[in-house]
Amino acid sequence: MKTVIIYYSKKNTKKVIDKIAETYEVDLINAETVSEADLSGYDKICFASGIYNGSFHESVLHFAEKNLPEWKKVFFIYTSGFRKEGYTQSIHKICAKKKCRILGNCGALGETNWWRIKYFGWNIKGQPDRGEIMKVIQFYGEMLEKE
Repeated sequence: MKTVIIYYSKKNTKKVIDKIAETYEVDLINAETVSEADLSGYDKICFASGIYNGSFHESVLHFAEKNLPEWKKVFFIYTSGFRKEGYTQSIHKICAKKKCRILGNCGALGETNWWRIKYFGWNIKGQPDRGEIMKVIQFYGEMLEKE
């Protein structure tokens, strides 16, 4: 099975997908530096991003709009300073327009510099930690097995 992860990351998401790449055979495409790619040969496509203003990074969204073939199996990985639902809505809409089968999504807690988190004293230094990364690696494996 041939898989690819299209991602954008400043720090946290790359930490997670690098560990996935150590565990599984997967191609990685940085959406910030690659604007076009032929994804037709992939069985499953993963989009991964940190969360920026409640959504996947614009480079990942643009890449999906431009390059995602119809009818593909897709899933999503993200890192965020908050545990909250709804972060995948923007990428989900793009994939739905392309009639893709959405297999699932998984979020990991990520370190952030967002001032409100620091103001309220939430300590998320060192995230994603080993437990968060292992959760995402397990999710990735489950997505590979999913039909």
